[in-house]
Amino acid sequence: MSQRYEYHDASCFGHALEGNLHLVFSQGFRNKAEVERFSAMMEEMCYLVATKHSGSLKGEHGTGRNVAPYVEMEWGTKAYDLMWKLKGMFDPEFVLNPGVVLNRDPDVHIKNLKPSPAASEIVNRCIECHHPTTHNPHTRHRMCTHDMVHWAAINTQRTQQQPKYEGKDTCAADGMCQEKCPVKINTGDLIKHIRTEEMKMTKNKSASGYATWLANNFGAINTNVPRLLNIPLLSHTKHCVGPNAPAVCDSAQHG
Repeated sequence: MSQRYEYHDASCFGHALEGNLHLVFSQGFRNKAEVERFSAMMEEMCYLVATKHSGSLKGEHGTGRNVAPYVEMEWGTKAYDLMWKLKGMFDPEFVLNPGVVLNRDPDVHIKNLKPSPAASEIVNRCIECHHPTTHNPHTRHRMCTHDMVHWAAINTQRTQQQPKYEGKDTCAADGMCQEKCPVKINTGDLIKHIRTEEMKMTKNKSASGYATWLANNFGAINTNVPRLLNIPLLSHTKHCVGPNAPAVCDSAQHG
């Protein structure tokens, strides 16, 4: 089936104990042909699993919109109608997770598709697996937001602004997110790249020059700043020496 639909990189793995199989393949939704190919493959795959082999379409994950059109195929019309009746009893306004498990639209799995544009060599290989979020909840958001901003800029022909606070300002850029990432993406490198590009575009050239000077002279600054910080201490010590020194100085020095 994978070869027939030209998914040449497709692979299949799973858990023998639970009888779960995971079908993995690279899928793009950049044009109508790719969407139609995906839809045809899903139709055949669901038929093979649910109808021909009487299997379950969900091994260990929820239904989701991608499988919602095939719930009736898997469970049968009688059980499917019962699900809708139960849904109507407990959620008559259909406000709880609407359209995700039960959906009358047979094409919902190929509508409102999220684009995954190539935005940066640093993060293009991200598969949005959620693993880095256990270390830093903003890691995946930063990468996805960067991709969406890039996509919007291409499709709307106007510059889109990166979210400043959660997108850039809160990132330590220390690369620790890379330790949790299965494909070793360093989101810190992305943030540093974004900050560098913004500094190039800024009208405040003096800020960029000052930052460059600090970086180039960091050794000398690191050596002399502690000496400057000792000046207030020397002043405080001088104030506390002598017969008229306040008692608070003694307590401060020994406290």
